[in-house]
Amino acid sequence: MRVKYGIALLAVLCSAYAAASDKSFRSITPDAYAVLDLNGNPVGGWNPMPAAAQGQRDAVTFAAAYDATHANLGSLPNPSALFSSVYGGSVPADLEADTYRAYRYADDMTLASGTQFKVASAASFFGLWNPAGTPTASGMKDLVVTVTTYLGAGTSSAGPFASQPLTSIALVYRNLTAGFISGVIDLSQVSQGWALPGVGGAVELSVATTVSSSTVVPLTTESFQLALVPMRSPGDPVYPGTNPSKSSKWAWIDSSKASSGLSVNAPDYIFQDLTNTAGGPFTYSERVDLDRSSSADGIYHPAIGLFVDTSGRTVSGKLNFGPIAPGTAPKTVTVTLKRFFTVHDAVATVQADGSFVVKDITPGAPGGPSTFSVKVDTWLRKNVAYSTSAGSVNLGTIDLTNGDCNGDDNVDFFDYLILSGAYETSSGGPGYIAGADLNRDGEVDFFDYLLLSDSYEKSGDPVL
Repeated sequence: MRVKYGIALLAVLCSAYAAASDKSFRSITPDAYAVLDLNGNPVGGWNPMPAAAQGQRDAVTFAAAYDATHANLGSLPNPSALFSSVYGGSVPADLEADTYRAYRYADDMTLASGTQFKVASAASFFGLWNPAGTPTASGMKDLVVTVTTYLGAGTSSAGPFASQPLTSIALVYRNLTAGFISGVIDLSQVSQGWALPGVGGAVELSVATTVSSSTVVPLTTESFQLALVPMRSPGDPVYPGTNPSKSSKWAWIDSSKASSGLSVNAPDYIFQDLTNTAGGPFTYSERVDLDRSSSADGIYHPAIGLFVDTSGRTVSGKLNFGPIAPGTAPKTVTVTLKRFFTVHDAVATVQADGSFVVKDITPGAPGGPSTFSVKVDTWLRKNVAYSTSAGSVNLGTIDLTNGDCNGDDNVDFFDYLILSGAYETSSGGPGYIAGADLNRDGEVDFFDYLLLSDSYEKSGDPVL
């Protein structure tokens, strides 16, 4: 029988930290990383983590965008800049002792001022790892940690808890032995990073393992527990502080599959859509109320952190989508950067005025002549040459050409046929084609025809 993860289970957490607090965390460093597509598949395979120091390495200055990992600094070995004590003294951390209860966590987040719409170059977490699934932690196995950022967050009971994924990056820790672990993921010297939403959004951390050292597979034992900590944000009723980021009392944690014993809240790998209430014969909520201020513990949060490299080279600009209905411009775009023979795709979040920022293509090497390229929905591909030899660069306003109804990067007779076939239709009605609604006002009409006419016989720039 499945049970709700609620107040009863949180009572277990109250005593768990007392049993866990005398155990020191050891720092772990990933061996490789991979960017995942929306289906969770690696794009381009696993990449080795860069060396700790490189001859042309850029200077790195991290600033917390979202930080629920700074607690209990005294128990973390050699705290780095990511574990800053600027928020005040240490605070408790709940670890579910030796029961290793869940494999997937998500939390809504309000980002620190100045980090919205940026790219996080580092992440952090800490918790318990028990690859053998034994009552006392033991064993050794590859650990795969995946961190995903989301544009949307929904903490109501209706769900989903997180929506519109931005960037998902998996890290593998080879042959990792059991114990209390603290992970600092530093991607400041590579072109990858986590696209951040605006003021609000969500972050998720999940764990898995591998077979044959490459294929990611679910854990088959109860192997992992992320720490739960107060954030020391100004709104915490018990542990207020100066943390510039914050989160609500709600979190999303993988659900239970037993009412008692070791299998309570064990990973089941069934409901992976971050909905708050599962369907089928069992009705239960995976949305968790972590407000424990009544027991003098404050509001807990899954121990996940995201950090922006404020000194890293970036490429920014403003996309002009032309005459479209207010509030309908794309909120995310995939852009391509090319320098010599290196080509890199990145997801960028787009502000209401079209502004965006992405990391430079080779932050661990000197900047140089490069090309920026963007192709989104019904707009033609646009390439812009730039150089980061002198540091970060702003491309200014990039005017995009609308009218590509079929997405082939040309505005021609085939697009005219599509628009003609959907003419005088409305969103939700029969015959409506979103690609023909060029101005995104919910109607395919004369104004869309004008946009297509203005762009007729134009083509996008070459693919990089």
